Amino acid sequence: MLSHAESLAWITNQGSNSVSVVDVGAGRVINTVPVGHSPAGIAVDSLHERAYVTNPDSHDVSVINTHTQQVVATVAVGGGPVGLALSTDGAALYVADWYNAQVIAINTHTLQISARIAVGQTPAGLVVSPAGTQVYVANRDNNSVGVIDVGAAAQVAEIAVGQHPFGLALSHDGRLLYAVNVLSNDLSVVNLQERKEVKRIAVGESPYCVLVDEGRERLYVTNQHADTISVVDSRAREVVATMKVGGYPEGVALVGDTLLVVQWMDDELSVWDLHSLKSLRRIAVGHNPRGFGQFISTQ
Repeated sequence: MLSHAESLAWITNQGSNSVSVVDVGAGRVINTVPVGHSPAGIAVDSLHERAYVTNPDSHDVSVINTHTQQVVATVAVGGGPVGLALSTDGAALYVADWYNAQVIAINTHTLQISARIAVGQTPAGLVVSPAGTQVYVANRDNNSVGVIDVGAAAQVAEIAVGQHPFGLALSHDGRLLYAVNVLSNDLSVVNLQERKEVKRIAVGESPYCVLVDEGRERLYVTNQHADTISVVDSRAREVVATMKVGGYPEGVALVGDTLLVVQWMDDELSVWDLHSLKSLRRIAVGHNPRGFGQFISTQ
């Protein structure tokens, strides 16, 4: 597990058209990188020193070199790119197009679009299977999770979940998928072998993201309108604690024994101790930060 000293957090600031680069150990912003309009999603590839950012209002994806901390390319994709996820080898980037009911596949070596895959309405969060053969997408207005076969470049199944799924996460073995449902205020647990929902867990109001903490057998769900995080026991499949955090929590990440929470209303990244569930520090970032996706890199 990463330590503070090894980690940078790349926080998309929707209201500032920028990404704040946070030295987690030092607890401060060390750089601000201008990107496209209204950045939302982020996927960091530490191995290849890249960070990919979706910009819904400029209809493109910014590519940042995480070593130089500068934008090195912009990929026009059209529509409204929101969620995104990398293949396990970093060779493919998948981007959910909120407006056009599709997932766009991009070759990260050439930065060319390799496929446009029809999915459900208003796709949001994305995750890639450990083997890289399937991509799962939250089809918000279909109340489902779509299953994309990478080889066929097609959605091959839909799994019914709660109302308006948004953020997704996978168990480390890839057998379970977790989907937060914004409108029904709950978390769906999906058995991917059976391709069906096996449990629904009530959480806070307007859940946005879910994070898997395999070592502690926990899940962390950010609840936007409740200003809380629901701590879920992943074995018992029940909420065991509720953390009162800052305004409108969205993106969330693990670094060592701490939880990093992006707070849209407060323009902050907050750091929480996972033993006590107490606040350690708050770091000012840009305006209306989101951090939707994987925003941690190693130095």
